[in-house]
Amino acid sequence: MGMLTFGERGEGVKELQTALNKTGANLIVDGYFGYATQFAVRLFQANNGLEDDGKVGPITQKAIAEKIKRLEAPETSVAELVLIRDIATPNSITGQLFLNGDFMGYTLERPWKNNQTKVSCIPVGKYTIEKKGPGESHRFWYPHLQVLNVPKRTVIVFQRANYPEDVKGSIGIGRTRSIDFIGNTRAAHTELMAALEKFTEVSLTIKQA
Repeated sequence: MGMLTFGERGEGVKELQTALNKTGANLIVDGYFGYATQFAVRLFQANNGLEDDGKVGPITQKAIAEKIKRLEAPETSVAELVLIRDIATPNSITGQLFLNGDFMGYTLERPWKNNQTKVSCIPVGKYTIEKKGPGESHRFWYPHLQVLNVPKRTVIVFQRANYPEDVKGSIGIGRTRSIDFIGNTRAAHTELMAALEKFTEVSLTIKQA
């Protein structure tokens, strides 16, 4: 399947419509790339950290295939997230996040300040993670993860964030990092949420390198 765009017709469009329906769309499989199909493509792209241009090239095709694979995979009981803090500055702590041993991205937190609310990272240790929908945790309008049972703290989440002042004691995740910064946070956060879809339980262990 090559690049598919608005106005096209054919078997390739039918394959695309069938695949999008497997991810949750409700399209008529008629082989015409009209407004409904374009909207479904853009919605999928926006929800999966892609440029929502409504065009279906190799990147979007791969993302759709991977989404279907995850949705059709049997549920697994427990996912183990491990956050290893390895770089500290006066303004931040960055680290690496792993899911069942696979690297997921870089993390960004505030520096340790005795676990003070909104100004400190949380203590090292093991925590339970709960999946939350848009709006279920304070100001986060997108699906996210909340870290439970943090001593003397509430509403600690994994979130989209670039700088230490963005996280307010929570945890940002990105694809790249430099001093006091992580980048491509929307894509990294979306990939993390997608990777956890099939798990019924999630734990988090925070370690110091």
